[in-house]
Amino acid sequence: MKERTGASVTAEEYAEIEQIYLYARYMEKDEFCSNWKTKTGRRAIMAALVKQIYILNEKNHNTGLINAELTEKQDGIIDFLLGNPDASAMRRKAIELLGDEREYIRRKCERNLPLDDEDKAAILRLL
Repeated sequence: MKERTGASVTAEEYAEIEQIYLYARYMEKDEFCSNWKTKTGRRAIMAALVKQIYILNEKNHNTGLINAELTEKQDGIIDFLLGNPDASAMRRKAIELLGDEREYIRRKCERNLPLDDEDKAAILRLL
């Protein structure tokens, strides 16, 4: 730190400064050290930290939305299974979850699961 900024700091202070540098991800080491020397530069460091907080909050928000969506899908599947559906209904639900019939057939074949008449008809259609 002394070499880059001219400031002498204790090991404890250096550890704190290093944490600030690591959190200011979008700033190169030389830029960070140069900014550390001045009040205006420290404002730039604070701006980089605020930017990082904004990015992390956005990621956290998006993760929360994804988790809520997954929970909703899981609840739907549980409700569906509790309704004790027939094989055709389960097949339709699996295709819905996988996105298309081709993926459903591919997975059954990869896992060597038995193919019923609907599956065989789908294979002929897809060929």
